[in-house]
Amino acid sequence: MLSPHSRATLEADKKAYVAMMTHLRQVDEADRTVIMMQVENEPGLLGSIRDYSPDATKLFNGSVPASLVTALKKKPGTWTEVFGSRLAEESFTAYYLSSYIDEIAKAGKQVYPLVTYVNAWEGGEDTADAFDSFDRPGESYPSGGPVSHMLDLWKAVAPDIDILSADTSVQPVVNFRMINSRYVRPDNPYWSPEAGRTMSGARAFFYALAEYSTIGFGAYGVDGGAGPELTATYVDLGADFRLVTAAMPVVTELQSAGKLRAAIADDVIRGKNLIFDRYHLLVRFLAAPNSFTQPPTPVPTPQSPVYAPPPQVPTPGARVLVGELGPDEFLIMGFNAAVDFRPTVGSGFTAAQFLQVEEGVYENGVWKTTNRSRTYQGSYTPPSVSLPAQGAIVRVKLMRY
Repeated sequence: MLSPHSRATLEADKKAYVAMMTHLRQVDEADRTVIMMQVENEPGLLGSIRDYSPDATKLFNGSVPASLVTALKKKPGTWTEVFGSRLAEESFTAYYLSSYIDEIAKAGKQVYPLVTYVNAWEGGEDTADAFDSFDRPGESYPSGGPVSHMLDLWKAVAPDIDILSADTSVQPVVNFRMINSRYVRPDNPYWSPEAGRTMSGARAFFYALAEYSTIGFGAYGVDGGAGPELTATYVDLGADFRLVTAAMPVVTELQSAGKLRAAIADDVIRGKNLIFDRYHLLVRFLAAPNSFTQPPTPVPTPQSPVYAPPPQVPTPGARVLVGELGPDEFLIMGFNAAVDFRPTVGSGFTAAQFLQVEEGVYENGVWKTTNRSRTYQGSYTPPSVSLPAQGAIVRVKLMRY
């Protein structure tokens, strides 16, 4: 591991980065195909929580820099006095590592001022990122990186890093939401550089759009295939991208207005209520058979005395985005679900009725109707829109009575 306390390492790193940014500006400034730069990938120390060299230990036993104490609104003292024994060494490493990377980023921006970000190998502080081992800095994750409990420190020390991002390529959705919600801050635009593959990434993408107003979403390793076609690992996320891409101008408007919500199935949740100003929506997930049940564990027999793990159960794939286009108008997009409508409680209305239902696509930002199917409007049940397994976009207008 390279120490963030080595000036020689920093100067060599900075020289290489500036040379790369100089070349990038020369070849790409006119086209701007590169819009952001990841200054370092998952930085930090593995194998040790901090540098224990004499020089570094002398710094650790000294006072925390006054600028950091002031920025974090702490009382002056040593690293242990300011941060406590459990976080002192990790905070020490994070301070010098973020200072190191910020100096590199600043030098690169002076050559070519692109947006910069640093991504984090997650861990620590109840993130459950390492759920099968001791979750400790320098052991299960790199010490000093911009993990969720070090964001305040990194933001105070590294102003030339525009975005700090969490890598969640192996996370179930519940952990994805818990970890990434900590990165949604006024001083930190949300960007997901390494999200999960398979259905976990496809579901997380809808959450990132609706709950975090993400500016971008990348799946880990999507460029590692052998040919031009997506491997099966990315088929579901690819379906998301195809569905949403043409509608992105509308989606971003809904994001900025706070009018976009998501409903995502998982192993136990079979539906979700979404409450808007005038309408209460029930999203029912249309799961495949046995999607929500585990198969029975095989019983050892004389012919098969060795335990065999149960077969894989299909991951629930229902996922829906709902945007409120107007007081009585909604945009619904997603897969394998039904959406029912009723007036909100206390509105003075008890039932809703469709006035117009259109399934369609966006072409150059303009809505184009393709058909008017997949709806049900009963006399005694709420009006309902159905989304097929292959996905669809529907616009509806309603009235209340």
